[in-house]
Order: sequence, then structure tokens, then C-alpha cells
Amino acid sequence: MSNDAFDIINSIIFCHDLLECGQKIINFSDSVYKMKNRITVINYFYEQLYHWAFGHYLFKNEDIGDYIICDDKYVVNMFLALRIPKKKSTVKTIKEIKSFGEFILSNYKKPVGKCITERSLKDILQYLEKEYLYCTKIFSNNGAYFIRLHNTHKNCNSECTIAKKDNKIVNYFLYHMIKKKSITPEAGLFHELGHAIHIKAYGDVNIIPNEIIDILKDIGFPKIKELDINTQSEIFADVLGVGLMYNSPFSIYDVYNEIEMRVKELYNKFALLLFNNIKSEESQKNNNSASA
Repeated sequence: MSNDAFDIINSIIFCHDLLECGQKIINFSDSVYKMKNRITVINYFYEQLYHWAFGHYLFKNEDIGDYIICDDKYVVNMFLALRIPKKKSTVKTIKEIKSFGEFILSNYKKPVGKCITERSLKDILQYLEKEYLYCTKIFSNNGAYFIRLHNTHKNCNSECTIAKKDNKIVNYFLYHMIKKKSITPEAGLFHELGHAIHIKAYGDVNIIPNEIIDILKDIGFPKIKELDINTQSEIFADVLGVGLMYNSPFSIYDVYNEIEMRVKELYNKFALLLFNNIKSEESQKNNNSASA
């Protein structure tokens, strides 16, 4: 491998600016396409990208558990490793790498509003674990990553990605808010945690049983049956998120001031009813062993 190829790969892997990385990835794809040993270069690129993203956590035992909060030094590298397209044929891989760089430049920009702090993120997750065993039930055996990316997404405040194999949420991307004055990043986090309960309970974000839709209709969403499944799912996540916030130290982040407290109490009961029917992976294993 030429020193030039090695330098290009290093410049991407050790870059801490996502937008700069996006442009470097485009330049890399253009350069590697012309190389005679492009298969070797591509393989080395993926190997190094994954090594520097994940290797740090393999030996840092205090971070390993039901979830990992990505260190600020590794957030861009982790984002690249988690979101870059999987390898296919060499030419197709090069084209998809370039498209990935273009995706970054098209969808992200410099930070605008606030991003959730690491302290606030930890406080919320620790509270939910203490009160409801949330992390044990939702993230068990997933190794969920929380990535606080210091950029603003042009279309959303936060995202979660779902594993195609078993429809479990595996990664949370928490961005700087789209607007300086908007919902709090904590509210955005609770929304994503609401999605996790939904998916854990029913296995698919696009599945909401009719009885659940009927309940949502009765507790404040009279026209929910007329909406598409994506909108229904977003409403469902909001209800579950607000339910988790209710009567907690984090209710200060609830932006739905127009909703009466008695209705939010119903959201809370609804969220807990749904959540309490979810068994942790460990309890499921124990039950399976006991019945074997």
C-alpha cells in the first residue's frame, strides 16, 4: 500500500470534524478508484476504521454493560463505523463510500442548538434503570451505543437505528438541536427511549396493535386512526416518553404544557403497563432454563 493511501486513511480516521470527514471520504473514494491495489486499500480502510472505533471499548470494562456512552474523542469515528455502508464488490463499495460522504455533507451542518450533556444522559439512564430496570430490559445483550454527535442534523434532533436481524434499537444518535430555541435535548432523548419500548414490546416500529391505537384515541388523539403508521409511531413514542418523564426529576423537560396532568398520569400508567410486560433477556433465559 502506498504512503499516500495510508495518509488518506489516517486523515479520515483521526479527523474529529464530521463535515471535514465527509469531504475527505469523497476525496478518498475518488482516489482509491484509480489505484491498482484498491481491494487492499479498501480492506485496510474498513479494518482500521472499525479498530479505532470499537477497540477502545473492548479494554475499558467500566463502560461495558447494557449500553455505552461514546467518549467525545471517538464520536466521529464511531459515527463513521456505525453508519458507513457494509462492504460489497470493490467498485460498488467505492461508490457507496462516496455516497456516504455526500450523505454527510447533505444532512449535517455545524451545531445550532444544544446537545444533551454526558452528565444529563447518564442521570436519565441511571434513574430509569433504578426505577424500572429500563436498561436491563431494553438494552440487555444489545450493547446499545449513545453517540452525542456535535453537529446538527438538518431534519431531526435525534435518531435511533434498528438492527435488521431482530428489530432491536442498537444505536442512538443525539445531535445538537435544529433550533436554538426548541425542545430540550432531554425531551428528544425521552422520545427515542419511547421508541425503544415500542419496538421491544411489539418487535417492529411499524406494528401498533389495534387495541393500542384505541387507547391512544381515548387519551388525547381522536384522529389517530386516520394517520399513517409513521406518524402514529411518532405519537406513540411521545406518549411513552412523556409517560416516563411524569412525576420524575426530569419532568422539567416535558414541553407538552397544554396537556393536563391527569392525562399525563394516564400516559405514565400506559407506559408502565406496557413496560412491565417486557421481560429482560436474562429473565427470559432463566424461565427457559427452568422449563427445560
